[in-house]
Amino acid sequence: VGSGFMKKLLEIIVLSLLLSGNAYADDIKDFQIEGVSIGDSILDYYSEETIKKETEEVWPNTTYVQFCSEDNLNDFQYLCFAYLKKDKKYIIHQLSGETDLTFDNCLKELELNVSALEGLFSDAKINTRKRYKHRSDKKKKSIGSDVQFILKDGSVARVNCTDWSDEITEKKDWIDGLSISLATKKFIKWNRTKAFK
Repeated sequence: VGSGFMKKLLEIIVLSLLLSGNAYADDIKDFQIEGVSIGDSILDYYSEETIKKETEEVWPNTTYVQFCSEDNLNDFQYLCFAYLKKDKKYIIHQLSGETDLTFDNCLKELELNVSALEGLFSDAKINTRKRYKHRSDKKKKSIGSDVQFILKDGSVARVNCTDWSDEITEKKDWIDGLSISLATKKFIKWNRTKAFK
């Protein structure tokens, strides 16, 4: 696939986030991905039967679980939701739009679009990590690069590129790609301190 297509694709993704968020907002709930916001119930978009059937335990600590869907999306290939496993209301604590891309192409396109995201999250603290070893791979053969926009309330918007090892791709069917995510402070703290223990 040509790099021009990749640029167009990522521009569309970034634009969709720009158009659905308030450029002056400082609450993560004011932003949307595919029309969905943090704090919404997944039940507003999918049936409980579908959620239960497709939910996975993707972190070693199963306080939070994840449901992903490919249905009725405009800008991404997948939309994933993290919610508390015991929550019968299925309130969204982390939300990510994801698209399959080779790692190198993802990195190129990410750099081209960081300025647009800086404009969207103008009051956020920015944290950039390049080619770190991904915690989801115990053998440390998978890598990621990301830019995090940390809002005043501790919530985070993140753009991420992941290069999964061949073993992870074969075992878990995880594909290299781009994700744009939104997450609450509570979820971020859990992910950093407990998710992988």
